[in-house]
Amino acid sequence: MGTNPIQMYAHEFMTDLYKFELTDFGVILGMDWLVKYYAQINCPKQRITLRGPNGEKIVHKGKVSN
Repeated sequence: MGTNPIQMYAHEFMTDLYKFELTDFGVILGMDWLVKYYAQINCPKQRITLRGPNGEKIVHKGKVSN
């Protein structure tokens, strides 16, 4: 489908998107994308840290459910 931006907070990340017929996922990001943006995934804390296109630190926190 080509190179497309993904908007996260006030930051835009470029990615190559391909369409799949999946119902439970909005987007699946590959290892190359995660490496490009220095992704750190902390599953117990439900937190993902990325480096934006200009090197800025971006943190996304999920909702903890019991």
